[in-house]
Amino acid sequence: MRNFLTISYIALAIILVCAAIAYVFGEHSSIEWLKDLSLNLGTEVTGIFLTVFLIDAAIRRNEAAERQRVKRVAFQQLRVSLIRHLHMLHGMYKAATTSLPESKPVAVADLFTDSYFAQLGFLDFAKPAPVASAVPQQWMDYLRTETENFKAALGRTLEKYAVFLDGETVELLEELLASSYLSLLSQITAIRDIDKKERWSRRYNLLAGQGMTEIARSHTAEFVKLIESHNLNVPSDRHIKLDDGYWRNDIAPPVGSGRIDGV
Repeated sequence: MRNFLTISYIALAIILVCAAIAYVFGEHSSIEWLKDLSLNLGTEVTGIFLTVFLIDAAIRRNEAAERQRVKRVAFQQLRVSLIRHLHMLHGMYKAATTSLPESKPVAVADLFTDSYFAQLGFLDFAKPAPVASAVPQQWMDYLRTETENFKAALGRTLEKYAVFLDGETVELLEELLASSYLSLLSQITAIRDIDKKERWSRRYNLLAGQGMTEIARSHTAEFVKLIESHNLNVPSDRHIKLDDGYWRNDIAPPVGSGRIDGV
């Protein structure tokens, strides 16, 4: 269709040239046939051109609508993983802090304040994690599982929908997949295993280290962009936000339950 539209443009240009020649030399009967031909062809090609143009415009609208539909489906399928990751990021803060903010944020972007990142430095990855399991888990085990599951969900979305998504969304998914923060959280159990093997002892508030805040900020900034893109592409009743359940102390993790001892 696009090639045919191009050909129509070229044909119309040829007809216009013929018409111009016929107009200039129209008084000579020897090229009267050229004038008649140009008029007839001009009418035919103009009609074809308008038809092709309208069809092409309709195809473009349908393609845009289909891309938007597929993008909405992609985000709807990613929704559960986004919520789980938000619970993880919020739970890290809730378990590390000694008190919740008086004005509790609703928008996801408002969670990641200076106070949020400061409190992460007090999270003890060796403390019990907020999991309903017969076998207790430390925070580092829980975070490894959650980050690996989140990355797997991002990978599936890219593999299935990348050709339908806009470049900005694809780039955002790829950046989150390559997140240094996710890599760090998934490798803390390896640090613990090395410590056991070498009989080293340390405090596992590893996010208190130099440069950790910047890594956490970078990841959460990209995550907020993905949440906002999700909310723009799904119905308003499906928006992801911080409801009351995130802040209630009877819902795991309790406030301060993962805070490192002695601070």
